[in-house]
Amino acid sequence: MRSHSRVVLGLVIGVGTLMVLILGFHVGGTELFAVGNFSPLVGALIGGALILICVNLPQHQTENGGSWLTQERLAWGLIGCGCIAWAIGESFWRYYRALGQNPFPSLADFGYASFPPLVLAGLILQPSV
Repeated sequence: MRSHSRVVLGLVIGVGTLMVLILGFHVGGTELFAVGNFSPLVGALIGGALILICVNLPQHQTENGGSWLTQERLAWGLIGCGCIAWAIGESFWRYYRALGQNPFPSLADFGYASFPPLVLAGLILQPSV
């Protein structure tokens, strides 16, 4: 396993363990338990970040992928950006809810509205086999 893969895997396991401790065992008291309101964001952020990291890692190619590989990397990059855009929208929405506000339209709508076109473009660009 490559060293950067170990770092990414370690970070994912660390964040997952931290969330289990905070939400499952109430480690840190009520102040840290409030962080649990934002825990659904962790999955979207980790997923989007892993997609972007994996797509941009240097690969040793034994065969010539050419434009097919470039198109697939672009497609996965768009899907990863869509996941991160959704997470940003969700974080704004949860922030507004924590303040007791319910604005419409809001910055959260920009993140939510960015998800479908980015993912759709990524799915359309996926090469067919």
